[in-house]
Order: sequence, then structure tokens, then C-alpha cells
Amino acid sequence: MRNSAKNIIANFINRIWGFLALYLFSRINLGIVGPDQFGVISYYALILLIVSFADVGMSATITREFAKQASDGYLRGLLRFFEKIYIAVSIACGAIICLLAKPITTYWLVSDKLSQNILEHYIYLIGISAATQFVSLIYFGAIMGKEKQVWANATQIVFNIIKVVGGTLLLFLYSENLYLFFCWQILCNLAFFFVLRNYVYKLLKVESSTAFTGVSKEMWRYMGSMALASLLSSVGVQSDKLVASKFLLTTDYGYFSLASTLSQLPVMVIVPVAMAIFPVFVRHYSLGDVNRLHKVYETVLFGIFILVVPLGFVLSLYGEDIFRIWLSTRNLHSAPAEISMVILLLTVGNAFQALQLPSYQYLMAKGNTRPPLYQSTVETILILPFMAFFMSRYGLIGLGIPWAMLKLFSFIYLQTYTLRIISKTSRIPYGKIIVLPIFVSAAVTLGLYFVYTSLPNNTFTTLGSIVLTMGASILLSIIFFDKDLLHPSKFKKLFK
Repeated sequence: MRNSAKNIIANFINRIWGFLALYLFSRINLGIVGPDQFGVISYYALILLIVSFADVGMSATITREFAKQASDGYLRGLLRFFEKIYIAVSIACGAIICLLAKPITTYWLVSDKLSQNILEHYIYLIGISAATQFVSLIYFGAIMGKEKQVWANATQIVFNIIKVVGGTLLLFLYSENLYLFFCWQILCNLAFFFVLRNYVYKLLKVESSTAFTGVSKEMWRYMGSMALASLLSSVGVQSDKLVASKFLLTTDYGYFSLASTLSQLPVMVIVPVAMAIFPVFVRHYSLGDVNRLHKVYETVLFGIFILVVPLGFVLSLYGEDIFRIWLSTRNLHSAPAEISMVILLLTVGNAFQALQLPSYQYLMAKGNTRPPLYQSTVETILILPFMAFFMSRYGLIGLGIPWAMLKLFSFIYLQTYTLRIISKTSRIPYGKIIVLPIFVSAAVTLGLYFVYTSLPNNTFTTLGSIVLTMGASILLSIIFFDKDLLHPSKFKKLFK
């Protein structure tokens, strides 16, 4: 359990660094290269996410298998089998992006200041960079399954620092184009790939892979379900950016991408917990310890609610002020006028997305992939046409309306389904776990925001009010739920 706590903390630190890097360097890069080329960098981030769809459940399957009590020989053979497929898929993805450079710059990546020829060159480099980054996912999944997440996160932070700082320095020295920026991304991706691969094989002390006799039917079924669920989930999560990238020029898309990223903070905060706790779910389920599994789920669910709910309220009320601090008043004046309402609606949707993760991971650990698959299918079928329709009627605000609604319905469905399964063998105080954080956070956030509006509007008061709101909401929720959790020896319950 101590190892799980360390993994959660390590994942949190990695996510915090990622957000801080985005906060600091997005503003710097926007000032260096201007809105148009910054919009290209935002498209690059979107293409990386699209390429991740090609994982087709392989990295999730590797994580699940590495989390079980399997022999090193078996795991070595399994990794060898999948890495050959992964490398081939990576090359294919890069080649497809390069071949589609002209159609992409004709119908999707459009700028009124950058020539199509330059944009095509950028797409070639983006394709190579996407391929070199994608190939590392399978090794990262293996490390997560082995619960060596402290090392994985520390290594990723070091490489991200080198990648981000080096990229920004190159933009500062050669701001007229992005060629060197993308070449630096490719070099860093390759170095990260070799470091991860070497570490994973060192973990597997047995040189022989004779214990691996092939992929079982159960594993193929799980991977197939995960592939479809991951694809649909990824499309659902990134649907706002996909639709916006079609309707907006590079200038406005860059601002929208930043607003969308800010609204995803609830998911960013919770993903580290989900990543660390998934192997724990798998282990308890594989050992048949149902009571322990449900106890872990209960504690994780409460921990996620006391984090996500106040954060969702804070981003909804303080979103425009945070965006102003992020970009500076000068840059904010160039952003679309509806940006504050967009942040609010997207934040509501992302809060419900984050609250789904405990149930999603619980079901996936048990191999019960149908409910998440049904939920993702319905959501994906509806969200893209709904967004396109609402955006054509209401502009940018139209992206947020179906996003918030569908994420709410998805949360209700998965939570209800999971509750029905758990209630057969265990009793969980859902009233205190779910209702209590909502009530406490609403009262604290609204009360402190009322005071905040009467104070001078500056960075210090904004950040101070946010920190006070988050701290008070979390503290009061814990006190009302179980005040013993405030004692250091009891606090570890949150990680059990």
C-alpha cells in the first residue's frame, strides 16, 4: 500500500509539472512565434492525441498483464510479441500523416498568414515526431503495470524539461519558423524510447521467453474491447478540439486549445490516481479478494470526489480570471469573446469525465468491458454531430453544451452500473461519498467567491481565493466524512 501511495504522489508530481510547463511555456511560446504558428503547435498536440488511437488497447493489455503475478519469461515473450506490432504501427502512422500532408493543409490545417507549402513541411515533421513518440507507449504501460511509477514519472519529467525548455530556446533563437522546434521533438522522443525500452528489459531478469506460448483468447478479447473503448473514449475526450479544428483558423484555434486544456484540469488531476490504482484493482481481483477490492474502490471514489468537485466549482467561477493570468491581459484581448463561457461548459463536462474514472478502471480491471464500451459508443455517435450542430448555431459556446450534457449522462450510467455490481456483496456509503463533497464544495466556493468579488481583482487575490477554496472544501469534506483521516496514521486509508 505504501508503494501505491508513492505511485499516486509520483503521478501527481508529473501531472503538476506538465500543467506548470504548459502554463509557463504556452504563454512564452505564444509571445515568441505569434498566434498563427502557436496554432500550428496546438494542431501538433491534437495530432499526437489522434495517433494515440492506433494503440488499439495494446498498452492497456500490457499494463494489465504486467500487473499480474506472471513469470518474467512470460512477460518478456509477451513484450517481444507486442513491440514488433507496435513499431510497425508507429512507422505506418508516421507514413500516413506524411502522405496526407497536402489534404490536411487544404481542408483542415488552414492559415491566412502561413503558406500551404510551409504547412506541408510542418506536417511531414509532425508525422515523424508523432511516430517516434507513439512507440514509447507500450514500454510506459509495462512500467506502470510493474508499479515502477516513481521511476517512470521522474524519467518523463526530466525528458519533458529537456524537450520543453530546449524547444522554447530554439523558438526564441529561430522564431521565423518551427523546423528546428519539431526536429528537437523528434530527437527527444527517440532518446526517451531507448531509455524506457532498456529499463523494461532490465526489470525482466530472465533472458529466455520460452514461458510465453502465445496470446490467449481471453487476452485478445480484452485487447479488442479495450481497443474499441479507448478509441471511442479518446474521440469523445478530444471531440471539442476535433470539431473546433475544422471550423476555426489557426489563430482562434490556438486560444481555444488553451481554454480546452485549462478545462481539462479535473481530468489531469485524477488520471494519476487512476494510473496508480489500476494495477491494485487488477491484483485484488486476480487474487479473488472482493472485499478488499471494494474497500479500495470506496476510498478512491471518495478521494476523487473531494478533489474534483471543488476544482470543478473553482474553474467554473474563476476560469476567466485564471485564463487572464495565464495569457496576460494583452493576449486575452485577442482571444474570442465567448472564451469564459466555453471554459465553464467544458469544465463541467470534464469534471463529470474525471468522476467516471474510478468506475471505468474498476470495470476494466475485472475485464467487464461492455458497459464502458456501450457508454463510449453512444457518446461518440452523438457528440460530434451535436457539437457541429450547436457550433453552427451558437458559435464556440455551442461546443460546450453537448459536451457537458453527454458527460453528465455517461457519469450517471457508469456509476449506477458499478453500484449495482458492488451492492451485491458490499455496502458503500454513497450518500456521504458523493453528496457530501458536492454540498460542502458548493457552500464554500460560493461563499468565498462572494467575498472575492468585493476584493481588488489581481493575481494575488485570485490565486489566494482559489487555494483557500480548495483547501477549505477538502478539509471540511474529510472532517464530515471521517475526521480520523486527518491523523497521519489514518490518512493512508486514502491510498489503500
